[in-house]
Amino acid sequence: MQVAPGLKIGFFAQHQLDDLIPEHDAVEHVRQRMPGATEGKVRARVAQMGLATAKMSTPAKDLSGGEKARLLMGLAAFDAPNLLILDEPTNHLDIDSRNALIQALNEYTGAVILISHDRHLIEATADRLWLVKDGTVSNYDGDLEDYRSTIVQSSKGKGGKGKGNGGEEQLSKAEQRKANADKRATFAPLKKRSTMSNP
Repeated sequence: MQVAPGLKIGFFAQHQLDDLIPEHDAVEHVRQRMPGATEGKVRARVAQMGLATAKMSTPAKDLSGGEKARLLMGLAAFDAPNLLILDEPTNHLDIDSRNALIQALNEYTGAVILISHDRHLIEATADRLWLVKDGTVSNYDGDLEDYRSTIVQSSKGKGGKGKGNGGEEQLSKAEQRKANADKRATFAPLKKRSTMSNP
């Protein structure tokens, strides 16, 4: 793979909620990115992320899941990347925040790689679908309804009951934490590279 010299990557993943510094508020998180800026400019930047004035001084540990997600999304897009990689960006978001995300993605002029189980988000924003299956990634020519039909037929052919979760059992909290830790470890080199390219 060849990466363009001017490529700036913004990365957001649902498990990054754990990456926020629990005792730091949104202003402190943003100030780290704007070391010489005035307090007014830092607070204006936080406001652009959709956090109300009352929430700007709230420690990250006390923010709701949606507020943490807004802060992380704002930090991911902070340096105007021309490629956004979004892994399950609608988790923890309320309906208004989801709609705002859809609008922002449709207005965004860069490229977006979106990993999501949110069918509405995909249908409202995606230009192209890729199918990840059996260790490969390929262009998918159908739409989501075609994909659903394929999955249902495949499930029937295997004698499955067509469960919405693909027949997989729900992970326990401990297993989910381990899976999230594994995911963070997998994405760490990409995140480090994107941070290094966006000082």
